Amino acid sequence: MNSQVFTVCIIVSGLVTAAVVLFYAKKNPNPYFRPKKGELVMMTLFLGIISGTGSFVLSTFFEADVNIQKFKEQAEMERQSGIRASSGENPSTRPTGSEEDPEEETPGSVVNPANPPIPPFLKER
Repeated sequence: MNSQVFTVCIIVSGLVTAAVVLFYAKKNPNPYFRPKKGELVMMTLFLGIISGTGSFVLSTFFEADVNIQKFKEQAEMERQSGIRASSGENPSTRPTGSEEDPEEETPGSVVNPANPPIPPFLKER
């Protein structure tokens, strides 16, 4: 993982972690109530894990190799093959009900979860 984005993110998050730990260590003016070394080590480890994970996610997000042309070609191929790209529905599983009344179900038909049929007692008469 040899990237400039990750290096910048980890340096910035490391500086922020150091500032937060130093502030936490010195926040109480009474030395008796200041956090002990074990608590500071625990805070440093937790913040380091969180900032390292965040840096990795951000660097992955910013370095993603997104090819817009590939997405356009894939959508065009799906459109030509009859697959509805918006619903992810396979044409072989479309409902087999009457075309005039899409609300009507026949035995063995597949129900589209995005547009479920209206129960008979809720239909307008």
